[in-house]
Amino acid sequence: MIANHFLCWWWNRFLSNVWIHLWSLSLLFLTANLIKHQWTGAVLLSTSGCVQIQSYYEQARYFKTDFRTNFDLSLFQLLQNNFFGIGNDSKLDETLRDSESYFYESRSFAFLFKGRYPIHKVPGEINRFDELIIANTFYEYSLNNTGTAQISVENPQGFGKSYLRTLGTGFFKENRDHNFLPSRGNCTEFQIIGTIPGISKDLNAMMMFCTHHFLTFRFI
Repeated sequence: MIANHFLCWWWNRFLSNVWIHLWSLSLLFLTANLIKHQWTGAVLLSTSGCVQIQSYYEQARYFKTDFRTNFDLSLFQLLQNNFFGIGNDSKLDETLRDSESYFYESRSFAFLFKGRYPIHKVPGEINRFDELIIANTFYEYSLNNTGTAQISVENPQGFGKSYLRTLGTGFFKENRDHNFLPSRGNCTEFQIIGTIPGISKDLNAMMMFCTHHFLTFRFI
């Protein structure tokens, strides 16, 4: 089991706010000589009321099959979230900034599930071509107690209560030398994700393509 702890400071001059990353904890569970599953947990706190709790779990073989699963759970609280207007042409008003009219409160919850099952794989190797199953739920509650903040004046879509539920599919090409600690190889992922009509407040669709390459350099 591996654990890491961090203490860091960050100063944001524009918002005149100090954030303290109190600690971050990461754990990897080892089985025999191979990592078959891993769990990562993180907690972030700040002097301005920011709270973030995140838990990520991944298992390479679910129920002793080739079905691989990812679970990602996140909780957020921002007492000084900010909204400056809709669009990139929104002008910054110094008076509104000094009176903290750009701030509002928000709390959110997010859960992501991703499953992978191989359509084709090379026996005895990690190299495989997987089909993806993706499900995501997001909920956010935002408010402004003063009623004079910029977000209350413009009242953009999604302010107040907003929720999003999506389903998706795609493909994942695995060509790394290790499941969780690769030193060489590559992996490529393609996703198509969309909201579920009738149970999502907003309609949304997204396509994503990404690839990662891994190299190891030895200096000694």
